[in-house]
Amino acid sequence: MPKLAFISDTHFDRVDPPDIDTSRLPDFDVLIHAGDLAERGKDRALAWLRRLAGPDRPVVFCPGNHDLYAVEDDWKDAPLGERVADLTRLATGHGVAI
Repeated sequence: MPKLAFISDTHFDRVDPPDIDTSRLPDFDVLIHAGDLAERGKDRALAWLRRLAGPDRPVVFCPGNHDLYAVEDDWKDAPLGERVADLTRLATGHGVAI
């Protein structure tokens, strides 16, 4: 059975990058980020998340309210479906599943 590690509310844009002591993460097979990764700078935040997991472990990101509603300036007038599609494209580019 795969071992899952959960993190959330890293708010990458407030702390650059979030100070997560990776030695405190349990041994895991899959990293799951359960929302509020970043309000801005999502591309950098997703790259950081990928590095945190390492190159061979799957990463799953479940966007939270800060990821979709407190949005980048170029998203401020975009419908939610467009925001989700853009975030999905960004995440996929970093090998992160949504």
